[in-house]
Amino acid sequence: MKKLISKFFSGLVSAIAVIAIFAITGNQVQAAGNKQDVLYSKIKAQGKLIVGTSADFPPYEFLISKDGKQTPVGADMSLAKKIAKNLGVKLQIKNMSFDSLLVAQKAGKVDILIAGMGSTPERKKEVDFSVPYYTAKETLVIRSNEAKKSSPIKTWLV
Repeated sequence: MKKLISKFFSGLVSAIAVIAIFAITGNQVQAAGNKQDVLYSKIKAQGKLIVGTSADFPPYEFLISKDGKQTPVGADMSLAKKIAKNLGVKLQIKNMSFDSLLVAQKAGKVDILIAGMGSTPERKKEVDFSVPYYTAKETLVIRSNEAKKSSPIKTWLV
């Protein structure tokens, strides 16, 4: 079972990397000077991809202690590594509060953001979003014997 989950997760990360790379680099046939070409050139020139994240959303991004310091890891950080590798540059991850991500990106302190951030009309006015690679769904899980009882949970579910 662990191997199946691992293979699924690995495949998912690879698919996400392809989508994200396209979103970053864009279609190179487009007119020169567009945002994607400018960003791609900047990343290649500096030799690194600077990714902003808020590492407080496991399993996508969270911190572990590695070599005495806090290191961001998770599915989104695996995606960041794949993108940097495919671009042929080093990866630098900047962990910051969620509220400062868009500000950092607009100020040019990070090249891209990889975080559990939904695309809203307000955010779309500020930044470009890639094709969504995950859509969250909220779910309430209760014990089956509790669902049969008269309880506040049952009232909420009706």
